[in-house]
Amino acid sequence: RMRLEADQEIARVVERIKAHQIDCDYALGHIEAAMSDKSLRYLSREAEWLERKYGYKTDILDRAAMGREVASGAYYGGVLDLNGGHIHPLNYLLGLAAELVKAGGIIAEQAAVHQLEQVNHKVVATTKTAKITADYAIVAADLASGDLVKSLAKYSVAIINYIAATAKLEHPAQLIAN
Repeated sequence: RMRLEADQEIARVVERIKAHQIDCDYALGHIEAAMSDKSLRYLSREAEWLERKYGYKTDILDRAAMGREVASGAYYGGVLDLNGGHIHPLNYLLGLAAELVKAGGIIAEQAAVHQLEQVNHKVVATTKTAKITADYAIVAADLASGDLVKSLAKYSVAIINYIAATAKLEHPAQLIAN
């Protein structure tokens, strides 16, 4: 069930990117690289388990196959997930925010909400200095938000996210084969 929900959410994100023409460098596919034989064995076991348990198919790459995907001999292999993808998260957020404002929404920055409740079919957000009443509210927060919306707690899952930065590359396309 979680796999189906994850796939549906990926489809919704892609749909939003296309519908609103959000320039966020969306690209299909994701590789998790192994820096040692041990990590390749771990990734392979995990990929096999995901397929066995959930029917989620990925490709296990040995060193040679990894070298065909990424122009580096540093990796022992990896797992290629053609169902996953990646975006530029800040540009995606900015694109969503622009669409919200275009549709008449208001973004209240630097206004930490301490309580969120529903009163007479309206949403009341309480901050340190004000109460804001609205027809709808978007809760855009991380797990550190605590008990702000208790009904959402069962849908919250901690996800490990990696963002890497390098110096500007002269020819980045030469590093990635696909």
